[in-house]
Amino acid sequence: MLSRFRFDFTWQPTDYLVGVIELQDARLYGETGISENRAPNIFADQLDVHQAYLDARSPSSSNMPLSLRIGRQKISLGAQRLVSPLEWVNTARPSARRHRSP
Repeated sequence: MLSRFRFDFTWQPTDYLVGVIELQDARLYGETGISENRAPNIFADQLDVHQAYLDARSPSSSNMPLSLRIGRQKISLGAQRLVSPLEWVNTARPSARRHRSP
């Protein structure tokens, strides 16, 4: 049995600034044939930061609307063959998972 939980926290001190942190816990229950030492393990990755970013926007009254997002975020490009969040895998992306030594 696979499980994946995501916990989102949003902080918005002003209309122009938003911070987001998304934690993810992906686990595998009842399976002994898959090694926990496999790196990366696409089935299990206990509590990890999935996304964490800060959005800054220019005021709506500004003549030049600008926005900036910095941090760890999901990115999808084109047909998503090379760059995608890989949502169909239990652990998903966008991160380089911590590798455990064998």
